Amino acid sequence: MPPRAAILGRGPSGVNRVEGIQAQWFWIVLAVLLGLGYPIGLVLNRRLGQQAYRAWHHGLRTVVGPQVQGRWLGSASTGARLQVTRPQPPFRAFEVAFLLQTRELWPLWLVNRLRGRGDELVLRASLRHGVPVEWEIGPQRSARPPQDGFVPVQGLALPAGWRAWARPGGGDPPRPDWQPLLRAYGPWLRGVSLRRGEPHLIVRLNLAAARTPDDAAALLRTLARLWSADAASGAAS
Repeated sequence: MPPRAAILGRGPSGVNRVEGIQAQWFWIVLAVLLGLGYPIGLVLNRRLGQQAYRAWHHGLRTVVGPQVQGRWLGSASTGARLQVTRPQPPFRAFEVAFLLQTRELWPLWLVNRLRGRGDELVLRASLRHGVPVEWEIGPQRSARPPQDGFVPVQGLALPAGWRAWARPGGGDPPRPDWQPLLRAYGPWLRGVSLRRGEPHLIVRLNLAAARTPDDAAALLRTLARLWSADAASGAAS
């Protein structure tokens, strides 16, 4: 009489057949999910891109200057770049760019999500009065300064794991008060850089910080106030 496992098809060859069938179904299901996820992610990204474009076009026109030019970075589902032709003081040039996560490939989007990555927003500005003190504010990657001449700055309400460095140009120049930006946008900030070379100011955030016209305008007003006479404080220490 043949073994019971053989009767049930569970012998070595039977187990291999079952595992092979399971593996085939796994790849079939995965392919179906990827196929369904691609158009859904594409539509979602397109909507998010159009929403962000309108929000930042409105915010730039309201706060920085009325002449705004924009273009898509490939398509509405990828991202966009917007520039103000004649920005108002304190800016001499201003640009906003945002890049959306690849939601069409949902496994990649899920991995990035678990890593804390999101849609990226980058603001670049050149200032009319130049930069008396250079700054680097962001996640601490090393205890060493980013470049020669930078010294650590204490007393700022930085996000956990961040450090601030400054490099004065001599004397006792005023510096921007970063506190309003750090307090309001700390959870979404990814880094702040202020250098003498153009663009002077680079601010990186998660796009979730400002997806609506009102939020975009509020963020731009916060940046503009950094350079007002009332916002300036003492030199870095």
